[in-house]
Amino acid sequence: MATEFIKRREALTQQLPPASVAIVFSNQSIYRNADTEYPFRQDSNFWYLTGFNEPQALLLIRKDAQGNLEEYLYTQLAHAKKDVWSGKRPTVEETSRITGIAHVKEWDTFDQDLVRLFQGCTTCYFDIDGKSYVKERKRVLGILADADRHGVGAAIMSIHKLAPLLARLRMYKSESEIRLMKKAAQISIHAHKCAVASLRSHVKEINKFYEYQLAADIVYAFTKAGANWAYLPIVAGGNNACTLHYTKNNAVLLTEDLCLIDAGAECDYYAADITRCYPISGTFSPIQKDIYEIVLQAQLTAIEEINKADATMLSIHMAAVKVLVAGLIDLKVLKGSIEENVAQKAYGDFFMHGTGHFLGLDVHDAAIYKDTNGRPVVLTEGMVVTVEPGLYFPKENDSLPEELRGIGIRIEDDIVKTASGIDILTQDLPKNVVDIEKMFM
Repeated sequence: MATEFIKRREALTQQLPPASVAIVFSNQSIYRNADTEYPFRQDSNFWYLTGFNEPQALLLIRKDAQGNLEEYLYTQLAHAKKDVWSGKRPTVEETSRITGIAHVKEWDTFDQDLVRLFQGCTTCYFDIDGKSYVKERKRVLGILADADRHGVGAAIMSIHKLAPLLARLRMYKSESEIRLMKKAAQISIHAHKCAVASLRSHVKEINKFYEYQLAADIVYAFTKAGANWAYLPIVAGGNNACTLHYTKNNAVLLTEDLCLIDAGAECDYYAADITRCYPISGTFSPIQKDIYEIVLQAQLTAIEEINKADATMLSIHMAAVKVLVAGLIDLKVLKGSIEENVAQKAYGDFFMHGTGHFLGLDVHDAAIYKDTNGRPVVLTEGMVVTVEPGLYFPKENDSLPEELRGIGIRIEDDIVKTASGIDILTQDLPKNVVDIEKMFM
């Protein structure tokens, strides 16, 4: 696996000008309360470049004026007394083998090496607004701000954000990355099916069944498969589905409602992202079915758009919007023509988010959505995106017909753009009305 991390660093250095330095910090351990830590999760950019899963680490890449490269990884190395408490940290040799970086040094030596490594360089790529290792980041900025005094040289460095350079790389997935995302998708599909099986078995005593019980089924399925959650699962019954990022998951599930489940696993750092809506009774009511069919048609239309050679995230969104607006007119929520309602964004109270996003190491993955001229980026082979239109009719909206209120529906799948078309990673999870209802039989 080190080979792939080496290739990624090579791709990054090709974007760096001569006489430059790039610095990437790891995440740090975060305390939940007192001396209890949250489970550690590495910074995505740091992982992308190193594959090193330890806190308190830093990657520095130096490209001198002649284009010669040096790579350094600073970390807390194995220490007999400290390792008793938190487990054995990798040795220099182990770290080099994992990352493919020859120069591995103790974390504490970074401070004294900075001035030497900055000498002769005029540009620094560094995300100054990172929340990890604030003191160390200030040390970097202090040297950059007063280069002459620190002996770096008369040429004061210009500072540029590193994230956009990495976003250009991360938006194209390799074969190994896509394999991990397929695995995350399959684990997620299984978790959704486990949740439906649990829901089905409790239908007769539904008033005693809570959202958090379904969330527990999902997290259990992730954990049992050796994965984690890519984001806190959303299990939203009835009106709760109208809150887009609902994570309280503490309400009773009622027989007459739908249950929206938005849950995806993270497998070896790569995410899946799936949303489905299930009738708690096992059968969609007529109005639930009508709304669901509108959203499903919008999603299918948007997915088909990805097949086009000139598809962009904007064109995918607009393809879905037109179908949703037509449906809202049929439901008598909107009046007038499709074109007028689209132009005026009259649908905004009922569909207020984008139709999708890039997916990868992060659920909302690093990517460039517009080129330097402000035009939407065309989707090409190796890009992975979600497609997730929805319609939301909150109970609080008195302008809506009574039968619509309290219904929120979103349908989401993960799509790879391929050389020949598309690959739907999440297609094995049922989503048409007949197949969903069959899951309850």
